[in-house]
Amino acid sequence: MALTVTIQSGGSFGVISGATGFLGGVLAHHYAALGVNLILIGRSAERLEMLKSSLEKSYKISIQISELQFDGDFTQDLIRELTPISGQIDFFINTIGNQNPIGPMLNCSDSSWRMSFESNLIVPALLAKLFAGIFKTNGSGSIVLTSGGGATNPRENFSSYASAKSGLVRFVETFALELSGTGVRINAISPGVMPSTMMKEVVENSNAAGDSETMKAEASLAESKWSPFKTLELMDFLISTASDGISGKIISADWDNWHEWPEHIEQLQQSDLYTLRRITGRDRNQTWGDI
Repeated sequence: MALTVTIQSGGSFGVISGATGFLGGVLAHHYAALGVNLILIGRSAERLEMLKSSLEKSYKISIQISELQFDGDFTQDLIRELTPISGQIDFFINTIGNQNPIGPMLNCSDSSWRMSFESNLIVPALLAKLFAGIFKTNGSGSIVLTSGGGATNPRENFSSYASAKSGLVRFVETFALELSGTGVRINAISPGVMPSTMMKEVVENSNAAGDSETMKAEASLAESKWSPFKTLELMDFLISTASDGISGKIISADWDNWHEWPEHIEQLQQSDLYTLRRITGRDRNQTWGDI
C-alpha cells in the first residue's frame, strides 16, 4: 500500500528546538521550503537571527524565534510567548543535544557529566511537556525527540550522553502512555550518523573518544554524498496524520521499514516492538538464568 504523507502549511506552525545546530538547520530549511511557518528555539539570539533572515529571504513564511537560557522555569517564559498562536501549532521537534564530556567516566568531571543530562534529557523532556499541554488542548499534535548514539547500545567513552539518551527514550515510552487518548503522539527517532559538529568534536578529541568512535566520525565527515532524505522522510511521516496511532516508539531512519507501520497499528500498540527492553535468558534460548 502506498503511503501518503501530507505536511500542513499555510496558517499552521511547527516548532524546532536546537534550530541552529546541524540537524535543526536542515529541518528548518526543509519545512520552510514546504511553506510551514516556524518557531525556532535556541540559546544564541545572534545565530537564531541569522537563520531567521536566511529563511525569510528564501521562503515566504512567518518565522518567530525564541532565545532561551535553559535554567529555572524557562518553559514559563516560552509559554507566554506562544500563547497567542498556540492553537496553530501542529508539531514540535527537538534536536537539542550535547555529547560532551567525551572520555572514560573516571576522567569526567561531575559537573560536565551532570550538564549533559540537562541538555540531552531534562530540557527536551520539559519542552515535550510544554507542547504536550498545548496539543492536548488543541486535540492533536506530534512531538518528535531525537535520540542518539548509545540510546540502544552501550557507547564507550560517551557514558553521560548514552545514559541521558537512553533515559530520553524511556521517557518517550512513559509519556506516550500518559498521553494515550488525548490525540497527542510522541516518538523518538534515531537519525543515523551525520557529518555534524558532533562528529567533528569526536575527531578533535580522538584520544578520549577511542579508535572505533573516531573512525566512524572520520568516515562520516569524509562522506561527500550524505543525504538527509531518510531522516526528513521519517520526520515528515511522524508529524503527519499518516502516523496516527503510533506513539511511544524509537524509530531508526536508516533501518526501520516504518512505511508499512500504518498497516499494523494494532500490533504496534499491543506489543513492545521498537522500544527499550531487558533481554532475558529465555529470549536467547538459554534455560539456566530464568525461574
